[in-house]
Amino acid sequence: MIHITDNFYLDADDTTFVLLESRVVQSGKRAGETVYDNLGYCTTAAIALQTLRRVLQRRMAKKDSHMDLLALLQAYQRLDSDFKAWAERVTREATETNGG
Repeated sequence: MIHITDNFYLDADDTTFVLLESRVVQSGKRAGETVYDNLGYCTTAAIALQTLRRVLQRRMAKKDSHMDLLALLQAYQRLDSDFKAWAERVTREATETNGG
């Protein structure tokens, strides 16, 4: 399992990538246990990252139902910038780690 960011992970099997979100169970027999919720099955890692971006965008729009269209578009642009910066950082760190 690959940690993407925050509580989001990417896992894979022989045929697909799985986008996961971790959370801690709050009550019941499994209280305090970390579980992973499936957010989607994706054919490529790139599609999994696009799916994560869409999930975050939807949650952003849902969280603030009083947000106007301009504020929502600005929030989406910030999210896109954050994703781009994150991808560049991960690529740079991977290159440095692999001696490139």
